[in-house]
Amino acid sequence: MARYPHIFSFLDVFSIEREYLDVASVQNTAQNFGLGGGGYADDLDAILCSFGAIGLVVNEINRDMGLLDLTHELITPAIQGKLAYIHALACTAIKLRIFPFALSLSKGEWKNPGSIS
Repeated sequence: MARYPHIFSFLDVFSIEREYLDVASVQNTAQNFGLGGGGYADDLDAILCSFGAIGLVVNEINRDMGLLDLTHELITPAIQGKLAYIHALACTAIKLRIFPFALSLSKGEWKNPGSIS
């Protein structure tokens, strides 16, 4: 049993947030290279569908070359629900213009949050 069980909920949020940022990054990179992706959209289902298609193709190419998978996480319905929560927060931040990272997503740009001035 963990000594600090309250920490696990924070770890879960951080891992889901990291997954969400991975999805956004892959979407933006694919769009910049003309591979589809469509960039950032309000519809999380469309984002995840595109992400799955891109991930499948890139994973197959990587496996052919003996490399690790680009996307190794399986997005289960439980994870999709958690991603929907993070997505709703990002959409709200975009609409309220309160978070620079969210503003860059609304323009279809991916930037490292640490590099936004």
